[in-house]
Amino acid sequence: SDVPNAMVGVQPALVVGAFPSAGSSLHDGAGSCSPCAWFWKPRGCQSGASCGYCHLCPEGELKSRKKAKVAAIRMGALEPTSRGQNGGRQPGTKTNLKLTTLL
Repeated sequence: SDVPNAMVGVQPALVVGAFPSAGSSLHDGAGSCSPCAWFWKPRGCQSGASCGYCHLCPEGELKSRKKAKVAAIRMGALEPTSRGQNGGRQPGTKTNLKLTTLL
């Protein structure tokens, strides 16, 4: 089949073009993308296909990632990020993991 790996398991209604949003191109199911905070809200994402965040992540993914991040920070495995002028990190950026505390 000619469906990209990122689209496997996605509801057919969401698969219209290549990706439902620009940020969805990073979706691989392993956390490489940044979920859109507005996509699953009643009004939906106003940016549509030009949104820099992922529209393929399941509902609740953003909340579960935030909970996992807070738990990692509390364990000392992750350093808290300082918020810049834009209020946080950009889509596709990664957080530094401190492996020494996990060993």
